[in-house]
Amino acid sequence: MTTSNGAHLTTTRVNRLFRPLRAKCTALAEFSSPRSQTRPLVSVTYSRHSRPLTRTASADHDAPPLTILQPPETLGSRIHFDRTSLDNLQLSRKIYEVRDAFRSLVQAVLGADSTSPRDDVPHIRSLAAICATVIGQNIQSEIIACQADLDDEVDNLSANISTDIQEKLYEAVPLHCRSHTVISHALTLVLETCPHYPTLLTALLEVCLSHNLTSESHLVLHALFLESIRSSVTSSSTCPLLHSAHSNYLTTLRATCCSRDHRASANYHRLNTSTFTALLVAALSQSQVGRVDAWTSKPVARLARDLRMQEFPALLQLCSGITDDIVESDRHQTRSRSKRKSHVPEPVEDKLRPRLAKWVKSALDHLVARALEAEGGDPEASRIYTEDVQHTIEFLLHVSTTGLQLAPEPASAKRLRAMDALVCVATYCLTSSIFPTLPPNVQEALAAFLRSCSPNTETYGLLVGLLFTAPAHPDPTSPFDFPLALSRALSEDHTPQPTPPPTPRLTQTEAMQALRRYTRALRAQRLYLLEASLWGNALRKIEDVLLTGGLGGTNPFLPRRDAGAGDDLHALREELVGRVEGAEARCFSAGAGAVDANLAVGTAQTGPSTSQPLSGEWVWEEMVGSWIQKSPVIERAPKRRKLHHLKALPAIELHAPRKLRSQSGPKKPDRKQRRSMPEAASSCSRTSRSRQSTPTMVASPTRARDDDEETLASSEFEDFPGLSQSKKRVRRSPPSEYEEAGKPEADRGSASQEDVRLPEPLTEVIQKEKGRGRKARRSTLVYEAVQNEPRSHPELTAEAPQKVVRSRPLSCMSPALRIQLPRDHDIDYELEDMSPRVCTADDLSSDDVLNLFAYPSSPVAAPCRRGTVKRI
Repeated sequence: MTTSNGAHLTTTRVNRLFRPLRAKCTALAEFSSPRSQTRPLVSVTYSRHSRPLTRTASADHDAPPLTILQPPETLGSRIHFDRTSLDNLQLSRKIYEVRDAFRSLVQAVLGADSTSPRDDVPHIRSLAAICATVIGQNIQSEIIACQADLDDEVDNLSANISTDIQEKLYEAVPLHCRSHTVISHALTLVLETCPHYPTLLTALLEVCLSHNLTSESHLVLHALFLESIRSSVTSSSTCPLLHSAHSNYLTTLRATCCSRDHRASANYHRLNTSTFTALLVAALSQSQVGRVDAWTSKPVARLARDLRMQEFPALLQLCSGITDDIVESDRHQTRSRSKRKSHVPEPVEDKLRPRLAKWVKSALDHLVARALEAEGGDPEASRIYTEDVQHTIEFLLHVSTTGLQLAPEPASAKRLRAMDALVCVATYCLTSSIFPTLPPNVQEALAAFLRSCSPNTETYGLLVGLLFTAPAHPDPTSPFDFPLALSRALSEDHTPQPTPPPTPRLTQTEAMQALRRYTRALRAQRLYLLEASLWGNALRKIEDVLLTGGLGGTNPFLPRRDAGAGDDLHALREELVGRVEGAEARCFSAGAGAVDANLAVGTAQTGPSTSQPLSGEWVWEEMVGSWIQKSPVIERAPKRRKLHHLKALPAIELHAPRKLRSQSGPKKPDRKQRRSMPEAASSCSRTSRSRQSTPTMVASPTRARDDDEETLASSEFEDFPGLSQSKKRVRRSPPSEYEEAGKPEADRGSASQEDVRLPEPLTEVIQKEKGRGRKARRSTLVYEAVQNEPRSHPELTAEAPQKVVRSRPLSCMSPALRIQLPRDHDIDYELEDMSPRVCTADDLSSDDVLNLFAYPSSPVAAPCRRGTVKRI
C-alpha cells in the first residue's frame, strides 16, 4: 500500500481529512432520491383534473436498477433531451462528491506511492497491516457506542466528543500502520452512512482498484454483489439481476476487475478470477431474499459459461456454492417441518438442482474435450487436463462432505437430475489416467462417494450419450450410422456456443471399448450396482435406436457401409444383453462381495473396500426374468409369559361305573380328567393343542337294506344346533404310516372317493389297538337293559382288528356317503362324557321300547358289535 513511515498522519491531520468526507456522506444520506418520490402528476390541457402515470408508463421511463449514472458534467448536457437526466442530476452530483472526497483522502494518505507504477507480483500483507485494517473497520462503531454512553452530556458538545474519541483511538495505532487504519476507516464510514447506490459502489471500486487497495476492493465488490442480488435503495423484492438490461452485468464487472487490458495504468490492481467468484458465492449465500432468482438468472449463467472456457476451477467454485445452498435449504425445510410452521418455504429444490445439473454436465463436456486435446501429445494440454481432473475430484469430495448425494431427488423425464450428473462425472474421473496417481485416501474417498449414490435406469444417460450419440445430419442411406459425436447443448440463455475442437468419430466397437473401460473401473472398486446401471443404460440406448430408427425401410437393421461385422446393432444388442445379465448376477447374487482378481488388471487397487449395501437377499425369478428381493423368513414369535395360571381340570375316570340318569346329581362345574389308552394318550395330547374336537361317530357293519332305515330316522330326528355343542367328543390321533400301509386298497380307494364327494370335511381315523376293545356305553336306561339281557348265543372269542372312525353322525349323512365296513371287523363306539349333560336328538330319554327303532344310534336298528342281532 505505502512505504511511508506515516509521520504525516497526525491525529489533527486525520481529523481534517475526515471532516469533508463526513459532510459529503451526511448530505448524500439526507438526500431524497427522485426514484423514491412519487411520480409528479402529468398536466392535461383539455381537462381540469390531473392523473398520475400508469405503472407501465413509469416502468418504461425508469432506468434499470443497476444502471451507472453518468457524472454531473455529462448529465448537464442532456437535460434538454432527457427528462430522466434532469431527475438524476442532483443525485449524480452528490454521489460523485462523495467519490471525490474519498479519493482525495486516499491520495493524501498514500502520498507519492499512489501514482508510482507497480508490478504484477502480489504482495503479502503483514500481520500488522491486517490488524490495522481491522481496527479501522471498527472505529466508527466504537465512536457510536461511546456517544451512546455519553447521552447525558450537552448537545452542542456531541461533535467534540466524537472528535476526541477518534483522536484517542488513532493515538493508540503506530505511525507506520496508521495509513491502513485511516483508509479502512474512511471506506467503512462511506458504506455505513450512505445508501448503497450501484453508481457509488462502482465508483468506490474503481478508486480502490486504481490505488491497489486489495482488502478494500474485496469489501466494496462484496457490497456491490449484495446490491445486485437485492436492492436496498428501491426496497424492491425483485432481484435486479433479473432485469433484461443486465444480462451481461457480471461478465462486464469481471472484465473490469480481472481483465489485464482494461486500464492502461500500470498500477491498476487486478483481482483474481477465483477471488471474484468466491466473493460472488459468498454474497449469494448471505442473501436470504432473491438468492434463488440470482442463482438462476441469465447474468450468472453467462458468467458460468465464460468461466468454463477461461477459468474452469472458478466454474467448480460456483458449483460448490450452489451445492452448499441446496443443502442449507434442505436443512431449513427440515427444521420448518419439525417446528410445524405455517410458513411455506421457498421451493428452492426445483430451481437450484437443475442449474447444478447443467453446470456439472458442462464440466463433463469440458473434461472430455480436454482429454481429446491431451491425447495429441501436447505437454501444456496434458498439464491443463491433469489440473482440471484434480479440481473436479476436489469438488466431488466437497459434495460428499455436504451429503447432497444422500438427499432424495425426484426423477423427471424433462430435465437431468443433479445426482445423475455427479455420478457420471465421478465415474469419468475414476477411469481417467490421473486417478492411479492420486493418494490412496483420495481414491478411496471418491469410491466411497460413488458407493453412497443410489443409481436408477437413467443415471448414466449423460455418460452413455457421449459415446452413443447420433450425428446431427445422419446419412440417409445408412439410418444406423452410430458414431461418437460430442453434442454440445445450448446454454441457459440460448446463446451460440463456441465451436468445439475437431474430434474423431468413434465407431460402435470403439464406443464399446470405452464402456468396458468404465465398467472395469467400477468393478475394480466393487461398485457392481453402478456397473449394472451403466450396461443397462447402454442397452436401453441401443434399443431406442433400433425401435425409432428402423421404421422407414424394408430391412432397416443394416450396419454402416464402412463398418465391420462387430458393428451390427443387433449383435451389439445381444452383447449388451449378456453384459447386463452378468452385471446383475454379480450385483444381486450372494457372492457379490468377492472380487475376481482378474477384473482388476490395468487398474490400481487402493486397499480394501466393501461392496455396495443391498437391502435383503436377491434371487433370480424365472417367471418374470429378473432379479427380485427374496421374501423374508417369518420367524416364530417368542413365547409370551403366562401371567395367569389356569386351574387344572380334575381327572375323569373312563371306566367308572355308569350312573343312571335318575341317580345323577346336579352338574358340577369341574370335570375330572379322563384316562385314555396308553397308545392314544400321546396322539391326543398332540392334536388337542392345535385343533378343536370334532364330532365323532362309529360306523357299524350294516347291510344295504339298512341305509333306508337310517335315512328315515335321520330325516325325522336332527340334531338341535343349540344342544350339539354340549356333546363332547374324544380326539383321536391320525393314522400312522403303518396303519395306512396295512389298510386294504379297496378301503383306501373308497375313503379317497368319499373325501371328494363330501360337502363338508369328513375325517376318518382308523387305529389298530392292542388288547381287547372297549365296551360301548350308552346314556339311556333302555340300552342298559338290552346290555344286561340274557343271550342265547355265546359271544365269539375271536376278536377282529378294531377300526375307529371319526366323522360326523350318520344321521347327518346321505345314504350314498355311508361307509360300509367289513363284518369281520369290530366296531368301537365313541366315548361319551360321563358328566351330566343335556341329551340330544340321538339319545332322547324315553321308556317306550318301540322308540328304539326310531334312532339311528340304537343297537336294535343295527347289528350288534359282535355280529349278532340283539333282540328285545
